Amino acid sequence: MPTNQYGIPTTLADNAGHHVLVLWLDGFPAAGDSQIWNWLREDYTEFTARNTKIIIVTRQSTTANQQFSNRFELFFDVLSDPDDQLIAELKP
Repeated sequence: MPTNQYGIPTTLADNAGHHVLVLWLDGFPAAGDSQIWNWLREDYTEFTARNTKIIIVTRQSTTANQQFSNRFELFFDVLSDPDDQLIAELKP
């Protein structure tokens, strides 16, 4: 089961009843790619006001995701999904 950056098991079903913006990262962004993370962080309250959760999914370890989350001060889940379980859930 995928876990967030704090090691808490998480599934897509945990977000039932919300709009969900899922961003898939195949690797971590370069230093110059910080604009998207800054925008998502700065507008996080706007997303939550619209009943929308933000989830980033990576194949990285929980530890790597925690470092990524801390680096960009992200308030939302960064899920470790090395076995592509979440992607399998999204496929029709």
